[in-house]
Amino acid sequence: MCDPNNPAPSVVPAPQPPWSRPVQSPYVQIMQGDGVIDLTTDLTLLSQPTPKVGANHYFVTLPNGFYLRQQKRIYIQGNMLNATAQFLVVGSIAGCASLLFNNAAFSVQLEWDGFTWQNIGGNAQPSNSTT
Repeated sequence: MCDPNNPAPSVVPAPQPPWSRPVQSPYVQIMQGDGVIDLTTDLTLLSQPTPKVGANHYFVTLPNGFYLRQQKRIYIQGNMLNATAQFLVVGSIAGCASLLFNNAAFSVQLEWDGFTWQNIGGNAQPSNSTT
């Protein structure tokens, strides 16, 4: 019941209302070598402090999305990439065969369109290499 003698306190609204925020998984996948990206997490961190022996890339497979407009973020944290270690993310990515992560702080934001992953942001390098 409203009481004009005791008004509700002034509250600053959130910048984005909770009902309009994208649902985000609280879990993060950390990859330290070759493997398959987990699509049940929203964020995958690529982290390799030492170079790979015998090859210059770690090969990471990006599976097809589970549902339309699914988003996936892949990121290398600041100092987590050795200068001689690189990650090559291979999958169904629009406009290229793979994405090359060869510098610290490289990232990509992807969205599944039902057929392929669309690159909607980030600075990972598109590549036509799968080897």
